[in-house]
Amino acid sequence: MSRKHHLKKLEYFYDKVDKASKEIIQKSTKEGRLNCKKGCSSCCVGGIFISQIEAEYIRTNVAKKSLLEGKKNNDDNANDNVRRTTPTIDPSLEALVRDGNDSRCSFVSSDSNNYCTIYKYRPFACRFMGLPLRWLEECNSNAGLGEARDICPINENCLQEPIEELPRDQCYAIDDIWEDELDMLNYEYVTSTEDHSFVEEQNEAVSSVHPSDGEIKEIELNDLYDRIAK
Repeated sequence: MSRKHHLKKLEYFYDKVDKASKEIIQKSTKEGRLNCKKGCSSCCVGGIFISQIEAEYIRTNVAKKSLLEGKKNNDDNANDNVRRTTPTIDPSLEALVRDGNDSRCSFVSSDSNNYCTIYKYRPFACRFMGLPLRWLEECNSNAGLGEARDICPINENCLQEPIEELPRDQCYAIDDIWEDELDMLNYEYVTSTEDHSFVEEQNEAVSSVHPSDGEIKEIELNDLYDRIAK
């Protein structure tokens, strides 16, 4: 299977995720939309790790020249530290951000517009931000698993009901179903293309063990930006 075919399968996966997200927004909000829009970057933090197939998808679609040109106008009056300044982080992202990383995502424009420079090609982890979310977590040692919920404070007043009272089908479930499908796409990509280019450069890559066999490496978004921009 060609690399192009693998990336097309990833696009199909993203289409399903986006469709599910739109359905949640239509069901859960008063006016069928969220408050967050282009320029809202509270969710755009560093420390987000993505799969290798997603890194290749971004690298393939975002040319170095266009990436740097898009940054140049924003960075004329700013140094590299501005690009990585700490944003106001949505508390619901704490489970996704590793090692207490509170830097800004490098793919966010560094001017006051704060837009995502790769929005069309953004990874899975960025596609359900801002939605009413639900997931299972341990309540305490005796109670076992319970359902937790959260939504970005910016969007709380969009909901038809308080998030605690929303029907379950009006909250986006962060569960293993989506992640298992993405893991399989990534596993098939890495094993069939033998593409280890990013992994070999990533000294601090985090291992993600596939349910079947082998170790698949993940790439941090800010590291990916730096590699594309080289």
